[in-house]
Amino acid sequence: MMRKYLLKGYLLSGSTFGEEDMVEGDFVINKKRHVDQMGLLRAHSYTILRIEEIDGGFLINLRNPWSSISRINQSSAWNEKSPLWTPKLKLILQPHFDESNFWLSHTEFIQYFRSINLCMLDNFHEIRLRGKFIRIEELDDQSDNSMVLSRWHYKIEIKQPTHLVIGLH
Repeated sequence: MMRKYLLKGYLLSGSTFGEEDMVEGDFVINKKRHVDQMGLLRAHSYTILRIEEIDGGFLINLRNPWSSISRINQSSAWNEKSPLWTPKLKLILQPHFDESNFWLSHTEFIQYFRSINLCMLDNFHEIRLRGKFIRIEELDDQSDNSMVLSRWHYKIEIKQPTHLVIGLH
């Protein structure tokens, strides 16, 4: 799905795990506090530049908009010195590496990123509707059951083939 969005020209980024707190001072990074074991900044968004399918899996090319704060490239299984980059694969994908540009496998991406951010640029329509969903827990201590109640109901009628994204916040 991400690759489909990139091919349509939408902007994508991935956000890493971590507390969303402000970096104090003049943006000097405390590596123990703000950088994870891969070298990724915590609670930070990285631009997704490319998604390439190889051997039944995916490679994701990302860019750190803050550039050279940390060198992620060395920690990834797909770093620039990795034997996974065969001459044939290098010729086909022509990967670029620098302090801000790096590659991760789909597995690494899922391990280190908590969400994907999508900005749809063409023919985008947004409708916001009021609603409230309340989770009700069962009173019986023996049960882990719960249900969601809402007094709002929505009906969507689509008259032609389309792609629909619904977000609940």
